[in-house]
Amino acid sequence: MSKFVPGQRWGSDAEPELGLGVVLKSDSFSVNIMFPAVDVSRTYAVESAPLCRVVFKVNDKIDVAGGDSLTVLAVEECDGVCHYTVEGGEVIPEILLSATTQFAGPLERLRALQLDGAEFFSLRLDALEKSRAARLSDVSGFIGGRMDIIPHQLFIANEAVNRLRPRLMLADEVGLGKTIEACLVIHRLLLTNRISRVLILVPDSLIHQWFVEMLRRFNLQFHIIEPSHYEEYDGSLENNPFKDHQLVIAGIDFICKTGWKRELAAADWDMLVVDEAHHLEWSTEKAGVDYQLVEKIAQDTSGLLLLTATPEQTGLESQFARLRLLDPNKYFDYDEFLKENECFQKVAVDAAELLDQPESEARDHKLKQLLDSHGPGRVLFRNTRKVVKGFPKRSLFLTGLEGDGNAPALMKEFAADCNRGDEPNYNFADDARIKWLATFLKETGEDKILLICRSLKKARAIEQALQKQINVKSSLFHEKLSIIQRDRNAAYFANPEGARLLICSEIGSEGRNFQFAEHLVFFDLPFDHELLEQRIGRLDRIGRKTTVKIHFPYCYGSPQEKLAKWFHYGLNCFEQNHEYGKRLAVYFERLFDMIEDSVDIELFEQFIEETGAFCCVLRNELEEGRDRLLELTSFNPEKAAALADEMRRGDEDGSLEEFLYRVFGAVGISYDILHDKTVLLRPGIDFSVDIPGFKIEGMSVTFDRECGLSREDVQFLSWEHPMVRGILDMLSSGNLGNSSFGFQEVAGEREILLEMVYLLEVVAPLGIHADRFLPPTPIRLVINHALQNCSSRFSHSVLQEELQQGNPQRILGNEKIRDKVLPQMVQKGQLLAEASAKPFVKAALGKISSFSAETVERLVYLSAINPGVTQGDVDEMKRYFEEISSYVQNARLRLDSVKMVYRGDNLD
Repeated sequence: MSKFVPGQRWGSDAEPELGLGVVLKSDSFSVNIMFPAVDVSRTYAVESAPLCRVVFKVNDKIDVAGGDSLTVLAVEECDGVCHYTVEGGEVIPEILLSATTQFAGPLERLRALQLDGAEFFSLRLDALEKSRAARLSDVSGFIGGRMDIIPHQLFIANEAVNRLRPRLMLADEVGLGKTIEACLVIHRLLLTNRISRVLILVPDSLIHQWFVEMLRRFNLQFHIIEPSHYEEYDGSLENNPFKDHQLVIAGIDFICKTGWKRELAAADWDMLVVDEAHHLEWSTEKAGVDYQLVEKIAQDTSGLLLLTATPEQTGLESQFARLRLLDPNKYFDYDEFLKENECFQKVAVDAAELLDQPESEARDHKLKQLLDSHGPGRVLFRNTRKVVKGFPKRSLFLTGLEGDGNAPALMKEFAADCNRGDEPNYNFADDARIKWLATFLKETGEDKILLICRSLKKARAIEQALQKQINVKSSLFHEKLSIIQRDRNAAYFANPEGARLLICSEIGSEGRNFQFAEHLVFFDLPFDHELLEQRIGRLDRIGRKTTVKIHFPYCYGSPQEKLAKWFHYGLNCFEQNHEYGKRLAVYFERLFDMIEDSVDIELFEQFIEETGAFCCVLRNELEEGRDRLLELTSFNPEKAAALADEMRRGDEDGSLEEFLYRVFGAVGISYDILHDKTVLLRPGIDFSVDIPGFKIEGMSVTFDRECGLSREDVQFLSWEHPMVRGILDMLSSGNLGNSSFGFQEVAGEREILLEMVYLLEVVAPLGIHADRFLPPTPIRLVINHALQNCSSRFSHSVLQEELQQGNPQRILGNEKIRDKVLPQMVQKGQLLAEASAKPFVKAALGKISSFSAETVERLVYLSAINPGVTQGDVDEMKRYFEEISSYVQNARLRLDSVKMVYRGDNLD
């Protein structure tokens, strides 16, 4: 017979905050337990289940569902299930016990002399305090990233996670770090248990890059969707393969080509992230398959992040399409959106007038309403280089070459580059550009050079011709390579001893970071200024210290010469980043005709001047209108600087090192502090505790962010590193350190002290996310045998000083102390803890009230201007905040750990 019987009550050693669980079913291998207090079920392997059977004894107090607390008079077991006879003679089966009933814990261990060293008690208290501080920190979830501290990225991520349901478009200019911002949001929400299931949809070419970024920077192991994993899928939603993994990355093109759209949409995601969202096809007449897929998932998903570097350039229709994914209640009608769009310049003026007023809550409130009424200020974040500093300079080097006289071949190549003709068979053996490139490689020593051209066919032809000119270590990067091979080639280029030259087809223009390269060479130019900016953005990224050197060799008289001069002198888009969007489409049509018809140089120069004047008008419009509005919500220098400063203080305060060195000493891990800011960890001869994430063969770590960024072979430790979080969980849950005894030899005194740590917890379903308002909060108290509150008299550090093990049997073997005085001390501590808990609950309720008022007020305001927002939506949000307030109001105290200290003459 299984030791697990339906109806029995069990508790989780690993997650005591789940409350009292009830066995639903079991077999020889697994047991399924429901925890009603948090509406969560868990399935455990029978042999390794971290569970404890909860059985009460005579004279114990039990809480019955409904609220009564009764004394147990007798206990009888029937078919494995306990029945308790309580005062009044009523018999209560254990299944009727309250889910929040406290079960055997530290006090029982103390009575049974199941004791841990005092250092573990101290570490446990420290872990509880550090965990609470981390959850309340504005940079929680951010500090663990292997990344530079860049203020605007922190600001956007913080704004996102402070939303009840983050549904945003991250649209920073190329190079400002949209991917990092999205990763920060995901990491924070995962660590705080606000989400657990994440789906990232990306172009197929970026799958592995996202996988590496999440793993290398944030230690998050995502699962990549591949056909081989689902060959045996039977097509039933009951066996939906996408429910097998919590964190998933999938190629959107691949998903749309398969029959898995239904399964993906039905997999119950908490957060959806879509990269390169401007590629989603939508018009007022028809939505593309990719758009329909994203829309279906977004409708049933609380969190949504859309990433795009081109929020407006693809046209207002495309912009509206993405906004309606984020907030269909507000963006419900395209014609209304167009009318609203006409008001942006006036709104910018109104916003500027508000900003000139003295800062106040009323002013900020009016500003939020203004942005909510006109424009996407609540859902779109876009930072530009004009606002965010820290970008390198760009320098363009145009090099005219004497061509081989083959003008028709150059025109065919140009037509193919512009998608106006079939791609020719390239032969660059005698091409002047190849000869220039060979000379350039010789002149630049060991500098890294990224070369981008339009197509795979051209990239291969360039490499083949170049190898006949010079022996140089080079590598190819193109769409026909597997994702893994692309990453290998990119890594070979990044290696100081690897390739000097990486030849990319156009696929190298999106997403990749090659900012370590000194030079960017264009073998051709795209007939698209936005794609040109994407190319430059591979090197021109925030944080780069050196100038981006852009080289374009061209043949005199070639079509590419005219295109280069139009880009440079008309648009100035080589050395500056600009947002002209589709409003330049008519100029591109005229440009191609002028080049194809070989107009005279004077007429072409007039065209360049006309283009420059038009671009000047566009820049002024953007600066006076839309950009001004978005700056108000996308970047606040003061708040961003405060977040960055908080991260830097955390990096520098040394508390993590001090804490971990204590842990290492307690569990028997040896550590050698090396001169290069790294620490070598190895198991010592007395290694005794299994540390989650610790590599038994040894590991190199660093507490220095700069070292962590430069050394891929070293683990960057922060409070959010998986090993550190594993240590915090090990110390703050389970039994380790929750029962301890010590002796302080003090002549002429005899006093028994009980140091107790109560934990104030909100027991609520995980989806409620109550702990962001009131995280588990330790309340420390010290009571002596005379039932006096000695908390201020004896700090924790004082009770740790000169503490000896002593003989606990001398004290706890005394029946009067064990069975009468000790329970009275705990009861006194409970009363004091309840009083101490009230300010924490009151503060949390205040936070909820403030958050609720702002959120509900916005819905009420929107309902007046948007028929898509109903009174039902407002009522639903009110009910949510009433529910979360109720859970916080009923936060419970749980005795987490105890340490008895005898102060007096020697116990031995």
